Amino acid sequence: MKKLVIASTGKNAGKTSIIAGLAKVLDRGFTYLKPFGDKLYFRKKVLWDHDAVLMTAIFGIDENPEYLSVGFNHRKIRYLYDETSIREKLNSMICDVSGGKEIIFVECGEDLACGAFAWLDAVSITRAIEGELVVVTGGDDESIMDDLTFLGGHVKLPEGMFRGVIVNKVENLEDFRSICTGPIGDMGLDMLGVIPFESGLTYLTGRVVAERLFAKIIAGEQGLDNPVRGIFIAAMTAHALQESPAFKKERDKLVITAGDRNDLIIAAMDSATSCIVITNNIMPATHVISKADERGIPLVLVAEDTFQTAGQIEGIVPTVTPHDTRKLELLAELVKTHVDVAKLMAP
Repeated sequence: MKKLVIASTGKNAGKTSIIAGLAKVLDRGFTYLKPFGDKLYFRKKVLWDHDAVLMTAIFGIDENPEYLSVGFNHRKIRYLYDETSIREKLNSMICDVSGGKEIIFVECGEDLACGAFAWLDAVSITRAIEGELVVVTGGDDESIMDDLTFLGGHVKLPEGMFRGVIVNKVENLEDFRSICTGPIGDMGLDMLGVIPFESGLTYLTGRVVAERLFAKIIAGEQGLDNPVRGIFIAAMTAHALQESPAFKKERDKLVITAGDRNDLIIAAMDSATSCIVITNNIMPATHVISKADERGIPLVLVAEDTFQTAGQIEGIVPTVTPHDTRKLELLAELVKTHVDVAKLMAP
């Protein structure tokens, strides 16, 4: 079994998306682990890692997400394990999920150091399972080069264990390649791919918003996978809302408003809106709910007030979901075009 340890130099570099793209392109039997859970997902009185939930759902991996992570809390992990028993635990988990699969993707935490106090950082995991480390980095050119310079100078693994780097979300592909490829090679790092920034991966959907806010869907369920490209808080009169240039210009927007503002909800439905978040746990009028259902515009109900809800939505990071086939196909195309998959999979 090929054991690919996928890590990143910083938060939101895109390692989960790259795993999804690689899995689609390779189209071989694979499984997945997320040893250190750093994205908590609490459902049905059970704590899972959100990335583990996504991967099992997207690819139909027949494993309980609960058993794909060692733990979520440094102190608890250190109470239960020492460095030797962590190594044994990781290899036991791999045996449990392997089932004759050709590949296992082992996803690390949000950066290279995440989980280090519990021996579950990227380098420790790679050594423990004798895997192959792939590091994903992204951002502006200077940040990328800082990260890779540090990586080349300080991250040391036995020969064959550091497979290479994938640079993600690059704004100008030609400039990056002409300016940065040479210095990266001089650092002794193998470049596996440079993936351009793709705006199609940056949008949310009503489904993602509803799941992250633990919202109740009260209408328009058929439109939950519509793209959300902007957020608008409606807290004025319906006439002022309809006359607002920003409101009229914004397409595929998500509108946040209180449930007792039926006039604003109707105005939003009449203006290229993908999803409406109803706050304060106030149900809109019955005819408004019926209209949203007819038009396929999701109404999702939350308990928090409008401004609390807006802050929560702003904090949601767009990611691939099991229902978003467009993003999955786009990820696969980006990986196929810009990553040297043959080099990655070479013995």
